[in-house]
Amino acid sequence: MTLRVRDAEGKDQLVDLLAAELAIYRESRNDRRPGPFAVHEVLQQFEPDQDASLLEGLDLKHTGQWHLQIHGEGGPIYYARARFLAQASTRWIVDWIGEDWLARPFERAIKQVDSDLDAEYQGFVDAVVSRRFRFSTLWLRDPDLHVMVRPWRRMEAHLQPGAIVSSKELLERLRAFYGDRRL
Repeated sequence: MTLRVRDAEGKDQLVDLLAAELAIYRESRNDRRPGPFAVHEVLQQFEPDQDASLLEGLDLKHTGQWHLQIHGEGGPIYYARARFLAQASTRWIVDWIGEDWLARPFERAIKQVDSDLDAEYQGFVDAVVSRRFRFSTLWLRDPDLHVMVRPWRRMEAHLQPGAIVSSKELLERLRAFYGDRRL
């Protein structure tokens, strides 16, 4: 079974827009890696509520952005963050295109979900990105599990890349590292 992700509305328009944005991005960086490029995964992006503290829990909110894995010949080469132009719209805007430093860890986590957790999850997979606490996970809602994508280096003693933890355990590990800090 392949990782189950949501099929985004306006996906054709997103792919066309992303191709144009990617061409501009590559030209600005004199990037000569061969194409073609393809969007392989589209994940809704969540983050912890900015007004909550770690004592209150991980109240995850949809950011309005989607994380896109972009593959070239050799696998993940870019990632992008995109969102709908307006609420109730199917027109997209690309907010960010980034290099493989984050696309590759996301890809490893995606493959880990496909190989190790395939029989256990029933729902969709989303991305959780916390800039404040400097970590990213793949979030499986049923069962409620997080696969650590990329923690901040200083946090790796508490959260190793590839670690599989429940939301409760993730919260406990964040509390152990940060204390009761506001998100």
